[in-house]
Amino acid sequence: MMQLGKALQSKGFLITVAQRQFNQTGSSLQHFPGFDFVTIPESLPQSESKKLGPAEYLMNLNKTSEASFKECISQLSMQQGNDIACIIYDKLMYFCEAAAKEFKIPSRSS
Repeated sequence: MMQLGKALQSKGFLITVAQRQFNQTGSSLQHFPGFDFVTIPESLPQSESKKLGPAEYLMNLNKTSEASFKECISQLSMQQGNDIACIIYDKLMYFCEAAAKEFKIPSRSS
């Protein structure tokens, strides 16, 4: 995904990566100069997520993350003057598609 971001950035696109709080690591972010990173608040407590199997975890993550992702897109739209070209997301994070449809932003999963 990040390689795709680099390729798009080389063509002049501004890249914003939305990530979960638990995935945020400062050292890895340094490898992507010019990318903007925004954090989506955790909606599933880490202690609870450790109790779930992979499939159940993904289902809960998608159910609980949709609202915070929509809020993130809303804020980015206001900051960028509704100039979000596309939402590209991991196909396991299908909650992104609902936000893209609501805001009428093209989207693609990878």
